Amino acid sequence: MSVTDRIASRLNKDPIISESQNESLARMVRNIREVRYEAGEQIYSKGEAAEYLYLILEGTIKLDAGSGKAITSTDRFGEEAATDVPFYLSDAVAETEIFVHLIPRSPSLRGLIDHNSDLSAKFYFALLAKDFGKAEIEETLAPTGEKAANKGTWFELVGWSLTILTPMLVLYFGEDLGLDKESKTFLAIFGAAVSMWVFELVKEFLPALFAILLILILGLAPTDVVLSGFSSSGFFMAMSILGLGTVIVLSGLSFRFLLWLLRYLCAYGWVYLPIFVARLSGIEY
Repeated sequence: MSVTDRIASRLNKDPIISESQNESLARMVRNIREVRYEAGEQIYSKGEAAEYLYLILEGTIKLDAGSGKAITSTDRFGEEAATDVPFYLSDAVAETEIFVHLIPRSPSLRGLIDHNSDLSAKFYFALLAKDFGKAEIEETLAPTGEKAANKGTWFELVGWSLTILTPMLVLYFGEDLGLDKESKTFLAIFGAAVSMWVFELVKEFLPALFAILLILILGLAPTDVVLSGFSSSGFFMAMSILGLGTVIVLSGLSFRFLLWLLRYLCAYGWVYLPIFVARLSGIEY
């Protein structure tokens, strides 16, 4: 069995990683290394930057957090690299001769979690299940969580303030700018919708629906004019193309096609053609 086959087999056997999309796994394989450690060799130390997740092929690892309790594992270790914890919470020493696959935090693990967001929580639970590091994790993540919460609170406050104040200012000063009643009302609706969209206060499609419904309710334009875009053939064609493209990308068909190009065309010196096609189609490779 080749190294690539062993890596693919080990990824599919891992209870967490195997739940991700096949395309995500395919993108990871090229960045994974297979490494051997001697018995008693230290793989990493507590406090060292968490750069790799380790999947064990053969052997046993001993993890010691310095709290008087050590555990052994024959499956996986170094889950810190798959979370927001920046450093390892224990010493890792090979108890026997050990063969492992090293998965780098960037780009492999970050890309995996970006495409499979539910895996992040599972790696946290796997880390906590080792019965050490809970206090360190909470201490490490608390400042980040508080900062993000404060940023989100102020960002939303500014956004909702502009959403409320913009229509009021337009309606109040509209006459001074020479706007008639319909123009003022339309600009007020438009300003509120743009504020909600820019500050991401609601789902992306809601500001547009909000604007359309208010325009219809207030009678700013005839119904057939407001809804004409949804009845045109161009709209349905665009929706069909978007839906077909989404299916092709999510199913992995586009990625498989690029791999096929790399496999059969590189032998003839056309190595840059698949990359060129990928760039044109907007697919990350």
